[in-house]
Amino acid sequence: MRILITGKGSSGSWQCRGVQLGGQVGTVKARASLDDFKKADLVVAVKRITPGFIRAIGESGTPWIWDLVDFYPQPQCSTWTMAVAVKWVRRKIKQFRPDGVIWPNACMQGDCDLPGQVIYHHARQAPVNPIREKVAVVGYQGSEKYLGVWRAAIEAECARRGLLFKVNIPLDEMDVVVAFRDGVHNGDVQRRWKSNVKMANAHGTGTPFVGQPDNAYRETQTGLECWVQSRSNLSQSFDKLEPYETRLEIHKRFIDNTIKLESVGDQLQGYAETLLRD
Repeated sequence: MRILITGKGSSGSWQCRGVQLGGQVGTVKARASLDDFKKADLVVAVKRITPGFIRAIGESGTPWIWDLVDFYPQPQCSTWTMAVAVKWVRRKIKQFRPDGVIWPNACMQGDCDLPGQVIYHHARQAPVNPIREKVAVVGYQGSEKYLGVWRAAIEAECARRGLLFKVNIPLDEMDVVVAFRDGVHNGDVQRRWKSNVKMANAHGTGTPFVGQPDNAYRETQTGLECWVQSRSNLSQSFDKLEPYETRLEIHKRFIDNTIKLESVGDQLQGYAETLLRD
């Protein structure tokens, strides 16, 4: 079966869900053309799609799957009620009529009440983090603008404990990784529908994780993550992670429960085969 994965090719989600996952199951080409679609048995479109894609895929007659990871407009969606958000998603799917849908988490599929396949984010391939005797570095990966007021809270907590807070360093250089969103970047849509990518990477490297209990995180948790919704929760999480033995236990549990590229590739392959059979 010839699977073609395509998308705009310009986002972080494209690198994971397009380049990495696509390379596991088929051919990857950003902004693929009508000729590319005609050569494929099935096409997977990642994130946002263009009118040109819809015209070409329709002309090709090739069945296609829409991976909805982060496809809603941000930060505009932060002001939406869930009723508005669900209506928007259902309208887009009805408008473009994909043959299949990939949901980034079970909550989003449940909210929208439509068929498809839930495929969580896999952990990117990165060095396993050595667990050091003492916590010295707390880190964050991603756009700094998402942190909002949490940045000051994290920096204050680190300063009080004599720790360093660093942004966008490799996970294996951190003792603890944090994941927070705030303000216009943290509406109901993000909390309920955002993917588990940051926690998946923490699991894959065995790095203790402190963050907000978003739905995708809770759906893929091991039970040893530190959930934070207030400044006092943040301080308690840092207290919990001080002992070496605690962090080592977390490290082992995370590694054992990592969502791997091969497993999500098998999921996508199986879903594609089911759609083509039907």
